[in-house]
Amino acid sequence: MNYGLRNAAQTFQRFIDEVLLGLDFCYGYIDDILVFSSSNQEHKNHLRQLFERLKQYGVVVNTAKCIPGQPEVTFLGYHVSAAGTKPLESKVETIRQYPVPKKVKELRSFLGMLNFYRRFVSNAAQLQAPLNDVFSGSKIKESHPIVMTPQLLRAFEDCRNHYLKQLFSLIQTQLQN
Repeated sequence: MNYGLRNAAQTFQRFIDEVLLGLDFCYGYIDDILVFSSSNQEHKNHLRQLFERLKQYGVVVNTAKCIPGQPEVTFLGYHVSAAGTKPLESKVETIRQYPVPKKVKELRSFLGMLNFYRRFVSNAAQLQAPLNDVFSGSKIKESHPIVMTPQLLRAFEDCRNHYLKQLFSLIQTQLQN
């Protein structure tokens, strides 16, 4: 794939989707492939099928980056195991340590971090609404400072604390299992 093509990632993703078609034990995202199996023998069979398919399509595997047979892995910003998908503790810690935003760009960055794990948090839209209201109206430049009113500061802290409570609860449950 040529460097710099605007749609290179989408084109490659379509290619990987075609390569993995029918291999229901695989999930591919660009150049990362996750194989899930219920036993070691099944995993060996799945890997054999996957490598045969990759070879058919001329896809070369960097074996140094392969980690087969793991009961749990970090994949695309999540902790994936037989118990399910959970947030990464390091990412949640980043949310915990995020400073009060002073500029529009910083608030967008914070909301982006929250949205990454939004599916794990109840009432996410309601919690984020006061923060998203900063962007309503006319177009605001990224470098524009935020007027941090007491209400906006409270909304930021409430949102962060609610996310942290729910995400750390998931992580603790994961550690206990």
